[in-house]
Amino acid sequence: MLNIAGLALGIGCALVIYKVIDYELSFDTHHSNYDNIYRVVRTSVRPDATEHNSGAAHPLGPALREEFPIIKEVAIVDYQSQLQVNISQESGEFTRYLDENGVTFAQTEIFRIFDFEFLAGNPSEALKNPNEVILSVKWMNKFFGFERNEAQLAMGKRINLEGKKELVVVGVYEDFPETTDFPFRMIINYETLEGINRYFGEGKNWHSVSSTTSCLVLLDEKTTPQAIERQLPDFIDKYVGEGTSQFLSLKLQPLSDIHFNEVLYNYSERSINKQVLIALAIIGLVLVVTACINFINLSTAQAVKRSKEIGIRKVMGGFRTQLIIQFLSETFIITFFAVLVSLGVAELLLVNLADILSYQLHLNLFEEPLFLVFLFGLTIFVGFLSGLYPSFLLSRIDAINAIKTKLGSTSTGGFSLRRALVIFQFGMSQLLIICTLIVSSQMELFNSKELGFAKDAIVLAYLPDNHDSKLERLREGLMSNPEVSAVSFNLSAPTGENNSFANFNYVPANIEEDPHANFKIADEHYIDLYEIELIAGRKLKKSDSGAVINRRVVEFMGLDNPEKAIGEPLKSGFGGDNGLEIVGVVEDFHTQSLNDGLDLVIMVNYPSLFFEVAVKFNKTEGSLSNAKEIVEMEWNKVFPANVFDFDFYDKQLAESYEDEQSIAKLLTIFSVIAIFIGCLGLYGLITFMANQKTKEIGVRKVLGASVVDILRIFSKELVLLMIIAFIIAAPVSFFSMDKWLNNFEYRIDISFNIFLIAVLVSFAIALFTMGYRSIKAAFANPSESLKDE
Repeated sequence: MLNIAGLALGIGCALVIYKVIDYELSFDTHHSNYDNIYRVVRTSVRPDATEHNSGAAHPLGPALREEFPIIKEVAIVDYQSQLQVNISQESGEFTRYLDENGVTFAQTEIFRIFDFEFLAGNPSEALKNPNEVILSVKWMNKFFGFERNEAQLAMGKRINLEGKKELVVVGVYEDFPETTDFPFRMIINYETLEGINRYFGEGKNWHSVSSTTSCLVLLDEKTTPQAIERQLPDFIDKYVGEGTSQFLSLKLQPLSDIHFNEVLYNYSERSINKQVLIALAIIGLVLVVTACINFINLSTAQAVKRSKEIGIRKVMGGFRTQLIIQFLSETFIITFFAVLVSLGVAELLLVNLADILSYQLHLNLFEEPLFLVFLFGLTIFVGFLSGLYPSFLLSRIDAINAIKTKLGSTSTGGFSLRRALVIFQFGMSQLLIICTLIVSSQMELFNSKELGFAKDAIVLAYLPDNHDSKLERLREGLMSNPEVSAVSFNLSAPTGENNSFANFNYVPANIEEDPHANFKIADEHYIDLYEIELIAGRKLKKSDSGAVINRRVVEFMGLDNPEKAIGEPLKSGFGGDNGLEIVGVVEDFHTQSLNDGLDLVIMVNYPSLFFEVAVKFNKTEGSLSNAKEIVEMEWNKVFPANVFDFDFYDKQLAESYEDEQSIAKLLTIFSVIAIFIGCLGLYGLITFMANQKTKEIGVRKVLGASVVDILRIFSKELVLLMIIAFIIAAPVSFFSMDKWLNNFEYRIDISFNIFLIAVLVSFAIALFTMGYRSIKAAFANPSESLKDE
């Protein structure tokens, strides 16, 4: 039962990890051109930082077609979120949907780059005209209620977008699988962006770039991306501006890299570092090998009990080959039962890991041939790894000594290999414990670090209209409620997703290349609502033409005192020809996740770019529980035709670290499983020692040894193995986790306490595991242990 339990746990975890890795590696592989699709990405070298951006200028597509006829297809794709879709009903009323997942605007070439299965309409003609739209089956059903076989009925249907555009349905296509980083559900003719995206500018502006706008290219099999990239510097100088290629470069990012790149924007907002997948694969292998080690330890521990059987078989003429086959067959039978149990373990784990993984997986044995191949290969691997050593070891036992039950260290292979195996188990357990503690400590830093602003009791909502009169009505309505303490209109929260980066300069600093700053578009209440510390000058005022900067900009200007920055001019596109006058300085605060450093921040008051409202509530239980109703009531008075959608800011911030939190939880789960499997191996070691030392213990007790003296015999061996395991695990875990922590701008220091805790936890678990078996041996009656039969 112990063998089956250990193997089932190890194999079950390996199956779960296989399913996770297979799922992550399958993103967008359903496209026939998968190996030849690329995205054009940008790298900008600034005096303050090097920036990587997946955004494309809108005229990039036509320019690439003109300059590079060798490229098979070029398509510009723009992904807009928070757009409202209105569907007219027979009653004349509208059913309104606020699209949070993104409405896609694309050029018709997209149908020749990606694989679309059209159920209605003609892909070669679709989206050739403005205001045309095609829908996925799921969204056709959502908007009109038609099923897959009724796709033709959707043709010609009308969709109102944002109250500004009347779209006509010209096609319906099969939904992409969920394993895609391009969740296209509603694709609109690209030219329709005019009036929807303020930065579109008829598709002719080279200097306005949004990360949600991508340029996709399809190369033929004979064209390499390097051949295109070598010509891109001249292309940049020609179209963007002479000399621009000195600080701006374009590269072709393979489609196969998009899902695994955590720096560049991903439409699905889901990415995973390949190092995480490699780490998971290693953990899976460790768990399987640990389970196999358990089998070896437990099997050899049973050698004493089977010694007479082996001796009799040899005396009766049994060959060593026959014994090897017998023991291997027994191992494969046990492995087979363990595999059956592991399928249930894996399914149970997958169901319970869904919240951590953010997706649900299942074992589909007869629908996934590769999974069956993996399962069969894993079974063979486990069977041979578990059974080969015990079968060779037991089959070479001397027949005479076996019958006499004299299985000393020589006859059973000695302690050397067994010790090494247990050290490996202990080492892996300690390594996982240390890694888990370090990841958890890093997560605690993220949760506890001061960000430089307040985040609690703040409700955020996207504004459908920023007309001044409507915003004032909304503010007055909200502030009239005693539960509301502040209201601010802005582009986004301090660490919001919408950031406006632009060049600026301070002439006296003699900076050759303009640095990039994060321009926070905010009203006069923004600093107070988010409780950002003002250290010099004043806050923004209504209709203010000045700017408030952070401390880092002061340092960049070469000034040693924030007060000296007040009244100084900054050159910036936001200030027009006159530039911006600095009216205040705030303390540095974070505008990105803690994975990144501090930005140069410049706050300006530009009402035309107010797209978000922030409402701060008094921190009382009643106010927060009614927050949605309070804001929605006032919202419906001002924006009755628009869907109200909101989020709590602290919840939004917590979600930005979901990937790291998931890693921490997965590590914890697999660490617990590895420790449990290791305990089974330790039980095998103690069992072997008890079997080996049965007569020694009996003699010692007859000569007056106490129970404590007997327990010391077992614990001495255990302590030695634990120390050796720690000496191996500590440096490996330190260097691997130090490398992982280097990915974060703000990281913990790996302290000695973490290693001390890991050792103490390991010792406690080990002592608990060995307790029952060693105490049983210590309390055994000497008269029973000293007799042969």
